[in-house]
Amino acid sequence: MYGPLGPTSVTMTNSTTITSPVKTLVSPASNEATIGQEVAYEIRVPGTVSTRPLYDVVITDTLDENLEYLGFTQTGGPTVTDNSVAPALSFRVAQIPAGQQVVFTVPARVRNVLGAQQGVAINNTASYAYASTPGGAAQPALTSETVTLHVVEPNIANITKSADPTTPAAGETVRYS
Repeated sequence: MYGPLGPTSVTMTNSTTITSPVKTLVSPASNEATIGQEVAYEIRVPGTVSTRPLYDVVITDTLDENLEYLGFTQTGGPTVTDNSVAPALSFRVAQIPAGQQVVFTVPARVRNVLGAQQGVAINNTASYAYASTPGGAAQPALTSETVTLHVVEPNIANITKSADPTTPAAGETVRYS
């Protein structure tokens, strides 16, 4: 027979994987845009909800020089503070509670600059760093997959014009519309 045993200690550790952010191009759906056209990216942090909270979250995104930053719109999660100085975008979240995500949209416009030419691929990623405890050490940054936007020429195949008058006399002014 066995005798009485002393106190026993049990330690349990819940394994949690914190996922990379998810960045998607939500507009245009074709992944193609022309000069002057607005595009919109959606960023989700973390990529999938976590079973533990994230603290002191800093989300960064460096926009390509061919894009003009137009602000951001938060669509979900705890409050996001925009500390951006374009093209270096920076957003801060004090805490993302367990079971939640921060979701926001970043609109941009394709700039009319020399680099924005037919066939140019604009690659973009977002990343974030966080601490496991309030004020704790920052964990290594996690980065999204690359999202690619292609610059195209506008489709102007359907331009029509009409003259007034249709049969002018010599020296008469013709107006086109």
